[in-house]
Amino acid sequence: MPTDPVCGMAVDERTAELTLVRENRTYYFCSTSCLEEFSAPEHQLGRLRRRLAVSWPLSIGIVLLTYVLPLPDWPYLAFALATVVQFYPGLQFYRGTWDAFHSRLWNMDVLIAVGTTVAYGYSTAVVWLPGHLPPEYYFDASALIVTLILTGNYLEHLTRERSRGALRELQELLPTTARVLREGREVEVLVSEVQPGDLFRVRPGGRVPTDGQIRQGRSTLIEALLTGEGLPVERAPGDRVLAGTINGDGALTVEATRVGQDTLLAQIGQLVTEAEVSRVPLQQLADGIAAIFVPMVLALAVAASVAWFLHGAGLTVALLVFVSVAITACPCAFGIATPAAIVVGTGRAAEEGILFKGRDSLERASRIDLVLADKTGTLTRGEPTLTDLLPVPGEEPGRLLALAAGLEAGSSHPLARAVLQAARGRGVVGVAFDPVQEVPGQGVQGLHGGVS
Repeated sequence: MPTDPVCGMAVDERTAELTLVRENRTYYFCSTSCLEEFSAPEHQLGRLRRRLAVSWPLSIGIVLLTYVLPLPDWPYLAFALATVVQFYPGLQFYRGTWDAFHSRLWNMDVLIAVGTTVAYGYSTAVVWLPGHLPPEYYFDASALIVTLILTGNYLEHLTRERSRGALRELQELLPTTARVLREGREVEVLVSEVQPGDLFRVRPGGRVPTDGQIRQGRSTLIEALLTGEGLPVERAPGDRVLAGTINGDGALTVEATRVGQDTLLAQIGQLVTEAEVSRVPLQQLADGIAAIFVPMVLALAVAASVAWFLHGAGLTVALLVFVSVAITACPCAFGIATPAAIVVGTGRAAEEGILFKGRDSLERASRIDLVLADKTGTLTRGEPTLTDLLPVPGEEPGRLLALAAGLEAGSSHPLARAVLQAARGRGVVGVAFDPVQEVPGQGVQGLHGGVS
């Protein structure tokens, strides 16, 4: 049975009414809120930001009225503030509850809506029916529960926005056009128009537009972003090249093998997209438990209130017991603790250039006891430096460095840059060579004073 990509709940594809087809894949949703969040996540982030801008000041105001500045008619003012929080920022929990009832899939929205509604409803009854109920006010509880859960949701969406930023950076690596060979001529076309089997050319220093296989030419390619390899990799006819990688000094003729959404870069982007709306197993477990927990809590609340009433405690005490059980069961701490941990973990990883394939990777990371890492460019900087000069007997090290700097003066190869940087650091001026020939994958040679 497929699962909702946002909340992780199982959805019966035979009866599912909410679906979305994206890139030849069908997604199934348990509610309209999940569908909207998946299809337009940036709009959801803006809505959460606006709702929090309302709920936090009003919730703080309610707390101050309740515990710090109890004005003569403070319950009426607290009621007004709590009403705004309950039905504007808290509206999404009612929508989630409606969707849950409609799809017959209980989730945490139901428990949040029930808990806050009971707290708000009882407090409202105390305000407008004085003397009929014990004067207990829970406006602060209902408002803070809504605000804290929304804060947790906002932190989750903030993490996803960071992932989308990383995805945009990946997409910006691709050139917009490719130089395709058609009927013996080189034609510049949009990358989206390149088809498998097309031959295209990659000029020195250019980016590869799509995955392919080299048919002619030799060069080095910088694949660090996709493979983690810090140094340029030698590529020759028959080798594969990847979209988004940077060509070195050689010109290449490449046959396109995978285009569009089939390229490795696009597949990485798809993984990031799926990861940004996925939930960690702990959150999925919570929604799974909610299917049992929600009706159980309601049943226990009713049973406890009935028991108190039958033992002669009276209707008001029985109602107060029901309210207490429903509010206590509301998962406000869980709603913010897990998103906060996710934000810290993914935010720290993003600073180090780490993208998660899925949120479950965060939980599995706690069980890691062995790490294997590529050294060059991962544990080290990935930028070669000149460490030693070992001339043949009778040759001066400075003279050797001057010859090497002269040969490498016109090259952009990483090893050439290391030689030139060492020469500048030691104040050595390269000697003049004419001509200089660079052979990709083999080295460089030149003529100086009639000697090659």
